[in-house]
Amino acid sequence: MSNVVAGIDRGQLKVLDGRIAKNKEIYEVYKEDFKDIEIMNICDFGDSNYRLSACTI
Repeated sequence: MSNVVAGIDRGQLKVLDGRIAKNKEIYEVYKEDFKDIEIMNICDFGDSNYRLSACTI
């Protein structure tokens, strides 16, 4: 990893919690709006970053 990429990544860590919270908010909206469609569940272990919301259509 270059110094430039490392610097960018360190900056991103400052806003990480906010982005995860926003992703969770979006997931909850999808979960409610598409309750009749199977949405991929969150694992029972670890912490999700809610980066991907997938469903079976």
